[in-house]
Amino acid sequence: MRGIFLSIILITLFISACLLAGCGKKGDPLPPVGNEPKPPINLKYSLDRDNSTVRLSWKIFTRNDTKNSTSDTIKNQNTDIKGTELFRAALRLSDNGCKNCPLQFERVAYIPYPLSEYSYSIERGFIYFYKVRSYTESNISSPFSETVEFEFK
Repeated sequence: MRGIFLSIILITLFISACLLAGCGKKGDPLPPVGNEPKPPINLKYSLDRDNSTVRLSWKIFTRNDTKNSTSDTIKNQNTDIKGTELFRAALRLSDNGCKNCPLQFERVAYIPYPLSEYSYSIERGFIYFYKVRSYTESNISSPFSETVEFEFK
């Protein structure tokens, strides 16, 4: 009887230890510091009002880029840039909604490297916001570029 009681106590302690220890997952895995690509820079737009399109362009950094960067930064660059993701948010001009509310960006395109421009059809009556980020063959994304904003009336 004493052996059964001791076995029940040991099994209870083992199960409790397993449940309290958890799985160890603290969040999504992150790439090692220094392996993420640099964000694209010089995001610019031009409007073709007649055709209701916006043309976006930007600069992508790779390991071979030496302008505006130090050699230490370049050594840490992930060199396998696969492309750029384009994100957009839009607010209706007619809505006097929350001007300080966070924008809801959605991915609208994947642009393969080495392309660094994209044309996109837009509707009148909106304020548009665009930003881009590059990503690697290993699916490591850069931080976002600066955001461009414009009204299309």
